Amino acid sequence: MGICSYREVNRVELTRAADPDELAAFLKGDYANNLYFFTYWDIWDETCRGESAVTVLTGRKNGGLALALLISPVHSCVFAPDVRVIEEAATTPVPSPYILGRSDQVQALLNRWPAGNRRKQDYTFRRLRPAELPPADNLRSRKAARADLPALEDFYRDNGMLVNWRARLPRILDWGCAYMVEDGGRIVSCALTTTRTGDMAMIGAVYTEKGHRRRGLARDCTVRLCRDLGQNNTGVCLFHAADEPHLDRLYGHLGFARAGKWLLAERVPDPR
Repeated sequence: MGICSYREVNRVELTRAADPDELAAFLKGDYANNLYFFTYWDIWDETCRGESAVTVLTGRKNGGLALALLISPVHSCVFAPDVRVIEEAATTPVPSPYILGRSDQVQALLNRWPAGNRRKQDYTFRRLRPAELPPADNLRSRKAARADLPALEDFYRDNGMLVNWRARLPRILDWGCAYMVEDGGRIVSCALTTTRTGDMAMIGAVYTEKGHRRRGLARDCTVRLCRDLGQNNTGVCLFHAADEPHLDRLYGHLGFARAGKWLLAERVPDPR
């Protein structure tokens, strides 16, 4: 009789997700950290039928869901209430250019699953305390409309702040929102929702052109955006580079409390 390892005996098999209601309830156990899963909810039917480039896999243990893995052409995310389950699961390639989420979850995946050569960056994850958000009086930003799509595409084309901007911006204007400041007929600062559900949103792609910085424009856009979301009782979260003290101060002053650590693992070319 051969000797089996603990991992082999307790391996969690992964299968394509089949019950969206069960999966949603599972992911909402850590709702804010799992928002990227919900970015792809509008293509859930195609995902279930295998007609989408997005794959959602789940693993079960003790009769219930124990792990969820999203693999899309842009992002991959993993969630398991017990991080050890990630190491117990049958491995599958993770080809997405970006793997992101809670640091412990992403690191466990990188330790165990084939994900290619990755550059890692640490982020601070925050959630808004609405009562601490400054007032939105005398601000310059305005809400972007569908007619602003060409200008937004021009703005995000070269600044690298919104991955896959060409495909994502139309969808963001359809179900999310963006606030922007213009100067001379062009956008110079913007903040938008990169992910949004009926009661939770992620702010991202906050950027101001170099010649217009230190004027409070990013603050302006973010405050207006948060006020807009708050009118619908939408919870707000975001993440920013952990090694940027000015971002730490900015979002702290806007009422965003630290809520955890995130890790982004970006695929880089094989050095060989």
